[in-house]
Amino acid sequence: MWVFVVSIAVGLAVTTNVYLGSTHPLRFSGILIVLVLMHLAACRRIWVSRETILYAIFASYSVLSLIWTSDTDLGLGNMNLTINFLLTFVLFSSLVYYNSVRVVVSGVLLGFLGGALGYTLLSRFPFAFPEEFSYNAIAGMYLFGLFATALSGWCLRRHVMATLISLMLLLLIAATTSIKTNLGVMLGTIASGVMYIRFSLRAFLRYSLPLAAFLGLLAYAVSSNGPIMERVEAGLARVSIGANLLLSREEDVGNIGLDQRKQWKDEGIQGWIANPIYGEGVEAFRAEFGITSHSTPVDLLYNTGLIGFSLFYALFASIAWRVIGKRNGRERGLRGLVLAALACYAFISVSGTMYYDVNLAAVFAMSAALLCRAEGQAVMSTEISRSAIVNPHEKFT
Repeated sequence: MWVFVVSIAVGLAVTTNVYLGSTHPLRFSGILIVLVLMHLAACRRIWVSRETILYAIFASYSVLSLIWTSDTDLGLGNMNLTINFLLTFVLFSSLVYYNSVRVVVSGVLLGFLGGALGYTLLSRFPFAFPEEFSYNAIAGMYLFGLFATALSGWCLRRHVMATLISLMLLLLIAATTSIKTNLGVMLGTIASGVMYIRFSLRAFLRYSLPLAAFLGLLAYAVSSNGPIMERVEAGLARVSIGANLLLSREEDVGNIGLDQRKQWKDEGIQGWIANPIYGEGVEAFRAEFGITSHSTPVDLLYNTGLIGFSLFYALFASIAWRVIGKRNGRERGLRGLVLAALACYAFISVSGTMYYDVNLAAVFAMSAALLCRAEGQAVMSTEISRSAIVNPHEKFT
């Protein structure tokens, strides 16, 4: 029961941090520390994966780069976000690794749903767009919920309910009109479907009927409500415009954003070439140009050089290795889900600052812990099977 309560609190904290605590990272650090202590009270153990070690080394190098960065104050602010990422990673991975997966995932999903509902009550989104709407951040919040929902469907075997909630979250992600998040979800789905095509086809055929029924009811409900229909049409129009901008380089007003990103990329690469190994120091790009490059690779190369870039993207490589190297063939659903998340976040990182995003930390932490547990169970079952051949009457507990 205590683990379930902690899991709800963890899911709620990460979700509400997007719209309540994102401007107060120090306060969020305190919340995370309290949650870690609550977990320790329940389990008295912390799980440290190789991904945790990789990010801890990355964080340590970022601290070291404060020595030569041009703006120490900005660098110290970045350290707070980096610590939050590390605390989130440790918290989620330890919860999943040492406790019942069903209890933890159910609690995290419930916490997310409560946080997402709270955002709707506060902002009235998606029925209205709030002033200064941070569409990328909110889309990232719903993306975290989408992963938690799909994970609950896998471990609880309640696929119909998970599918319905996932569809609602996909619509909310589309409504944010965050181009990179929408395209990232699409890319992740395609990558997972191609890699595990037989499993994907069976799952689609199994749930195509309830899916079609839900979409039909949803289409009727939206089309019969004028204000919602207008909002949906506006959202679809913006998604269409954004997709066209990504595919086109025509000179118009909307291309200013793309031109600016290209300029940041060029300046970032030029700065990296000047110091390719060590970088200019944490937050050096922001100190120089007054803003981040809006690209994780560019920011990392400019600020931390090849060392920081390699350490951070080693997280992606490590998760990918767990997916590819897993010997438990029965968990294709889990591997497909993690692969989809991996491809999605890799794409988003190209045009977003992700190296201190706590939603990414939560998703990767749960992925690493689940894959490690599944592999350990596969090895254990293999050992038991071999022993049973030697002495088939021996019992195992």
